[in-house]
Amino acid sequence: MKSRCPAKRKNRERSDFPVNNFTMPLTQFGLLSLLLILLAVNNVHAGSREDLKTLRITQSKGDRQKVARLGSLFLNKYPGSKDIPEVLFVLANVNDDLEKKRQSLGQIKQDHGDSPWAARAYLEMGKIYLLKGDNILAAREFSSVRKKYGKSPFLSEAILLTGISHLANGDYGEARLNFEKALQTADNDDIKTRSKVGIGDSYYLAGEFRTSLNFYKRLSHGKIKNEYKTKVLLNLALSHSALGDHDEANKVLQRLVKDYPSSLEAYRASKQLSDFENNKRGNEDERGSYLQVGVYSTLKGAAKYKSKLSDMGLDPSILEGEVYKVLLGPYGDAIEAQIVSESLKNEKGIDSFVFEK
Repeated sequence: MKSRCPAKRKNRERSDFPVNNFTMPLTQFGLLSLLLILLAVNNVHAGSREDLKTLRITQSKGDRQKVARLGSLFLNKYPGSKDIPEVLFVLANVNDDLEKKRQSLGQIKQDHGDSPWAARAYLEMGKIYLLKGDNILAAREFSSVRKKYGKSPFLSEAILLTGISHLANGDYGEARLNFEKALQTADNDDIKTRSKVGIGDSYYLAGEFRTSLNFYKRLSHGKIKNEYKTKVLLNLALSHSALGDHDEANKVLQRLVKDYPSSLEAYRASKQLSDFENNKRGNEDERGSYLQVGVYSTLKGAAKYKSKLSDMGLDPSILEGEVYKVLLGPYGDAIEAQIVSESLKNEKGIDSFVFEK
């Protein structure tokens, strides 16, 4: 019995070696394969980051066609990249076809809802609806940012745009609540100022002219950018006029023309002063004036429009875009014009704003 034990132990020892000798090459092969996979993944990641950098640089140069081409190549080359949402957003921004723009934004919302870019997709989709006059749908998109992305850096802007949507839809009370909320949450001076102007607008459109006057007056004495200062002064004059204080309204209009002669609001103010003089002479023009928003799909159309505006002393920039023409009026309803101006703010393709008889 004792003589068989060493044999068993020896056999066990022998049987162990073939297993180890057999598995060692497999282990080495597995490690090598894993290393190659990791290197390949790293190379793909490095390549995607480099291509994304090129895309961003091209976008900053304004070459829309090249951006569209590079973006499409990126989607085909790196279908699993975590940067897909950003590329889709870039493609949406350079696309003048609203349907294709909506498709790119919709893909971000549906397939990349956890990405930080999803909040921006909802925001941009809302702006498209606002531009088309679908105020309820616009408010729904903006509200989605609040509900789904409460910590998004675009939250205050979404709340502000929700207010503008309600303002355009005639729900002035709800608009004011959103403007006040945007003012509370914003850490951006631009958003804060636009929110304050929106609060004043909601009072004005609701017929609370005394409140709007006091609100605009406080804003006019504050330190704000000229692009908002001119709007505030014009709205202040309109509030004076609505309360029957035409002399005070004219003083504000004259100040606007003198201090900000190149602004669109100064152009409106000069026409308002001219209309006031005509009214005093009994030559009131019943037709009123309207705001025309011109956005042209061809450079030729934009150039023709620019020539027309240059004759009026305005100097708009030429940009490409879809064709929209929005008529708002009567002339005295400057707040309507401001709503459109706000909704089109920073939109690509916006050529200019002009008031016409």
